[in-house]
Amino acid sequence: MTDDVARKDQWLERVGALSRYGSLLFPQVELLGRVYDGLQDSRKKVGVFVAPPSSGKTHVICLLATYLASSNKVAIVVPSNYLKEEFREEFRNIRSKPDGIDILSLFEFLRGNELYDFVLVDESHNIRSFIELDTSVVRSVTITAAEEISQELEALYLPAGRGFSAQQISFVSAASLLASLKGTKHAAYLQPVLRSPTSWMYFVYAWRNPLAFLLKAINTTNLSGFRIPKTGLLLFSATPLSNDELQFYCGIDPNLIRRSPAVNTPDSPVQTSSLYLSIQDKLTAAERLNLLRRFLKETGVRTLLLLNNSNQVNALARNLKRRRLFVVTGRHEDRMRSFRDFQAQAGAVLLTSSTVFWEGITIRGLRLLIIPEPPFPRPPLLDLRRKRITNLTAEIERRLQQGVGRVGRRPEDAGVCVLFFSLKRVLPRPSKYFTKKGLFEEVPASLALRKSVEYCRASHP
Repeated sequence: MTDDVARKDQWLERVGALSRYGSLLFPQVELLGRVYDGLQDSRKKVGVFVAPPSSGKTHVICLLATYLASSNKVAIVVPSNYLKEEFREEFRNIRSKPDGIDILSLFEFLRGNELYDFVLVDESHNIRSFIELDTSVVRSVTITAAEEISQELEALYLPAGRGFSAQQISFVSAASLLASLKGTKHAAYLQPVLRSPTSWMYFVYAWRNPLAFLLKAINTTNLSGFRIPKTGLLLFSATPLSNDELQFYCGIDPNLIRRSPAVNTPDSPVQTSSLYLSIQDKLTAAERLNLLRRFLKETGVRTLLLLNNSNQVNALARNLKRRRLFVVTGRHEDRMRSFRDFQAQAGAVLLTSSTVFWEGITIRGLRLLIIPEPPFPRPPLLDLRRKRITNLTAEIERRLQQGVGRVGRRPEDAGVCVLFFSLKRVLPRPSKYFTKKGLFEEVPASLALRKSVEYCRASHP
């Protein structure tokens, strides 16, 4: 055994000894080994580590933070306040937690002034979504078919035969569009843009079914505000950001980044005890609503409904019974308050389009996930900036993968995921994630309902 291997083994043993579990899973040991290798290169202050769901990543981050905090000031950064609570819970499984560990949301970290030696970011792919949703960086308004300007926008951004388009537009085009919005409900929200229009970049997303337009303005002066800690920034994710994304959104020099090989794990969503169904029928809006009502009535379990935008959320909420329903829209604080109320009630239903719930979050006791419609393609702003909008199917698939991952988070989880559409029609050539071991079974709507009810009753009597 070489000295390097012996030192690594000793390090792994010291870190592993902090766990109350007695022994670590193979993926956890592998991930710790990747981090050890990354820490040996002092020139690379940013480490990117890829670990899939069910790999025990939360426990590993707690172990690392505890070990590093013995002689450093350390922060764990997560996308939401809810995940802060998950880490506080997980620290109960660590033998000791030094005082020098802060657990922060992305918002708290980016707005704070504290300088850390090490920062460990969980679900780090959410940095992109967080920045795209940060109103100090991005201002977005949705324009629907009911608004007068929609016909003009359709002619400009949806040529005949196009179901979707996304593009960056010039300052002149943006100024004309902003002028048209004066006097509308959007004007007050866009005041920062109207006051200094030349410091913003502008993008337009357009969908035909249903007709809707999304105007995004990015404040270039507030972009790239991610602070690099003194010694190391450790980024953990199942779907990591690229070097270009880290540079665009965070201002991180690619020369500072070290990427470790992905952790292999025998566990994946297809090996959980969950049930995955895709409805092969073409359902009308009325049929989807009636089917959804039957699902909620006949299953009676904790349920997550993922929609495309807040307009759809509010419209559906008006057509569902409110007794079990928690609608999550609006500001982050309001969303998380509704989420806590949802978690406190057995058999509750959470209705949302928020990216926080499409990606990354773990919902305790979730038994049923319903995605009524295929997600709209929403190419990241960097892709629009680079004019690389060539494969919108890949963006739909990525969002579906994230959404589907809300169930089957652990091998012992028992839940049902139902798509109210045919996955085969939406993704004619889906990745192995969707096809390995027949993950999604294509069935008629009536059979999907019967199978789901039987499964929910068996797994949650």
